[in-house]
Amino acid sequence: MKKKEKLELLYCKSLEVFARYGYKKTTLDDIAGEIGITKPGLYKYVKDKMDLYEKTLSFALLRWQDRVVNAVNREDDIVRKFIVMSQKGYDYLMEDELLTEILRKDPTIFPFSTNIIRFKEVNQRSLNLIKYILEEGIKQRKFSKVDIQRTSVLLYSIYRTFIVEAYVISDAKQIKKIYTDGINLILNGLIER
Repeated sequence: MKKKEKLELLYCKSLEVFARYGYKKTTLDDIAGEIGITKPGLYKYVKDKMDLYEKTLSFALLRWQDRVVNAVNREDDIVRKFIVMSQKGYDYLMEDELLTEILRKDPTIFPFSTNIIRFKEVNQRSLNLIKYILEEGIKQRKFSKVDIQRTSVLLYSIYRTFIVEAYVISDAKQIKKIYTDGINLILNGLIER
């Protein structure tokens, strides 16, 4: 088995164990046993339990994000790209039961500040996708001219708030209706034309 495949197996199995027990109750012995290696064997890939946890979550978040990007890239119309980005990000998380279970146990995965260093690569990729869609929408004259940096931070902040509300505090299916209304409001505005 290649190193990439071994890492993917490690992160997939770790995701299962962290979802089952949470970070505090999970031991490296639990994860090593799940994979069928020794605890010292884990140290070939990670420094400690926190390192494994962070790498596992980054793996899961990037995998989720890749699904969203692929869905966006299948669209031609920029408005559809915005809608798909917004909806699929929400929907795909709902489908990933392991990641949502970890999120319920550790809501700090989606902090309320974009300045938080944790999962910086994931946050930056999300912001870059939003910026790209805004830039293209403005170029195509389908979106109003806005400050792309500030607007992308605003949209990402709204998104993170809904994620935490849906998956940590409330029922994701109920919150999705409010989220969908919010997307429509962002795209169509509040003022009647």
